[in-house]
Formats: sequence, structure tokens, C-alpha cells
Amino acid sequence: MTTLPISTLGRHSLALGALALSAGLVGCSMGDHSNPTLSISSARVQGEQATFNLVIENPSDADLTLTGIDYTVIYGPLPVAEGQWTGEHPLPSKGILKKALTVQFDSPPIDPSERMIELTGDMLFGKGDAGAMEIHTASFSESTTVR
Repeated sequence: MTTLPISTLGRHSLALGALALSAGLVGCSMGDHSNPTLSISSARVQGEQATFNLVIENPSDADLTLTGIDYTVIYGPLPVAEGQWTGEHPLPSKGILKKALTVQFDSPPIDPSERMIELTGDMLFGKGDAGAMEIHTASFSESTTVR
């Protein structure tokens, strides 16, 4: 049996291949750190307020707590409300949170017969316990037809 020596180029290729394989395996074990998403399942306008039925999904491997929503409501061509909801709702890993958000308009809509309404802003999340909570944000921009 004859043994062939590995050339210098061959050793480097072998080392690079092993490094790439180990990096790929580490990446696979790191888990999903995707940002939560917000969608509107329905919206209703009554007078000078809107109620949004929200669906917030957490695709990541980490349990989160929704601690706030900073928002702007656009109804017709212009914004009609800006504000913030604060509170605490748990959002487990791979979980879904359904939440109603009622917003009082800051100014009357130009066209109350408008059918499209838009909600934009940032969701605020805490991760960890209250004593050492990390705050994360996830932006959103969603529009829907008013019922």
C-alpha cells in the first residue's frame, strides 16, 4: 500500500473545509432570533376613534413581554392620531398574541368615508425578568380596509 503525502494546498483546503463545517454547525444551533411581527386582523372606525384587532407573532426562540406600542394612525391622506399603549402582555417563543387597540383621534379625519386605515410605529419588548429586562423594538407598518 502506498501513502501519498498531502500537499500544502491540500492541507489548507482540508482546514478551510473543517472550519466552514464547524461554523455552519454553530449557526444551526444558535436558534431563531427573528423580530416579532404585527398584523391587523380587522379595524373599525366609529366617530373619531378606531379599534384595531392586532395579531402579534413571535417567531424567535426567546420568550418576550410586550411592554408598549408607539403608533401613528393614518386615515385618509393625513395622520389623525399619535400615541402610545403601555402595559405588559407575555409573548412566548413561537407564540401569538391577539390584542385590541382603541385609539382616539387627535384630529377629525378629512374624509370620514375613507375605507383604508394605516397603523405604523414600533413595538417595545422586554426580555428577561423585571430586574434585568433588555428592551428591544420591532417596527411595523400595516394598512387594512375599515369595516
